[in-house]
This record gives sequence, structure tokens and C-alpha cells, in this order.
Amino acid sequence: CQYLIAADGANSFVRKKIGINMDGLPILGTHVSVYCETDLSPWLADKPFAVLAFIDKEQMGRVVMAVDLKSRWIFAKRIADANETLTKEEGVRLVRVTVDEPELEVKVIDISKWEMAALNAEQY
Repeated sequence: CQYLIAADGANSFVRKKIGINMDGLPILGTHVSVYCETDLSPWLADKPFAVLAFIDKEQMGRVVMAVDLKSRWIFAKRIADANETLTKEEGVRLVRVTVDEPELEVKVIDISKWEMAALNAEQY
């Protein structure tokens, strides 16, 4: 074919099959994410965002990502030990500490670990 569109993500099977490599930094750090349902409207009702990255000393390396700008969010933090995992209770604690609300009701949907990278396809 003259054109092929492979929209199957960073670990693209199609890209690998046609021999296109990736250039850049393969690992910038390991992160853990907590996908959850919680009500952040008291803090964010007038401040919609897609990604909120913390730069203060105590929260450095933490990120909040909006899923639906209502009740579904992803809270992530960088971890020093790539073998570290989080239980659901630790995921709830991560959300509560990030928001600084010890009694916040949090329903954990999923917890995942991932590596941040800065890669780009060698050709398009």
C-alpha cells in the first residue's frame, strides 16, 4: 500500500512489523497511577484542567489527570523503586494526600505501573 496508519500506541505492533524504530530516551522514570472516582468539585469547580503537575517540594513528581472533569481522575506519582506496587488502600491514601483531604471518599477503579519515555518514531 502507499499509506498505512498505525494508531495502536507507543508499543505499536504495526510500527515494529514494518521496521520503524523509536529514537529518544526510553525511560524517564517509573510511575504508579490510581484511576479512581472521587468528587473534586469543591476544589476544582472553577478550574477545569486536563493535567495538573505539582512542582512544590512535598508533591514533586505527582500528577492529576482529568478523565471526565466530573468524578473520574487519574492520580500518578513517580516511584524510586520500579518494583514498588500499591494496594487499593495505599492508592486511596495517595489520592487523599495529594488533595490534602484525609476523609475524602475515593473509589479505586484500577492501579497500574508505567514508565515515562521521550520517544519519537524515526520516520513517518
